[in-house]
Amino acid sequence: MKGTGPRITPLTRQRIIAELELVELSGKLPEIEFLKKLWPIGTMNPPSFGGESTMEDYIFRHRINNEDMTNRDVLETLGIHECSQK
Repeated sequence: MKGTGPRITPLTRQRIIAELELVELSGKLPEIEFLKKLWPIGTMNPPSFGGESTMEDYIFRHRINNEDMTNRDVLETLGIHECSQK
């Protein structure tokens, strides 16, 4: 296939996620704004058990207000294991 490079393996994704546990996900940007640049969280459906209408609402509630989601939780909720290689 034209334009395709090396694929990120599941093992590499696990290692990346483990490293991201140790740092601020968004750097100096507000986390919600950072996540909006990578995922359409304003239109994504949240997990069915949350009661929020969008993934943005869900992450805001659990990550910002309640602080009960780790970096790994956020990334896995957003489907980091299945997301595009891009």
